[in-house]
Amino acid sequence: ANSLYSLKESIKSCSAKVYIFVGGKENKAMQKSAKIIHQALQESVLQVLPGLYHGEFSINQGMDYANKIREMIED
Repeated sequence: ANSLYSLKESIKSCSAKVYIFVGGKENKAMQKSAKIIHQALQESVLQVLPGLYHGEFSINQGMDYANKIREMIED
C-alpha cells in the first residue's frame, strides 16, 4: 500500500509547517516518497537521518525524537 499512493493536487495548498524525517538506510522507495512530498510542500523541512532504518528515530532514538518535537513546537 505504501508504494501505490499518489499525492492529491490539493496538498500544494497546505499551510501547515511540515517536517519530514526519513532514515538514511530506509528503502529507496521511502526516501523517494519523502522527497516527492517535500517538493510538493515547498515550505516543508526534509531531514534525512543517517544510519537509521524505518521507524528507528521515534522508537530507538526516543529522547532525540522527543527533543526534536519540542524544538518544532517552540519554533
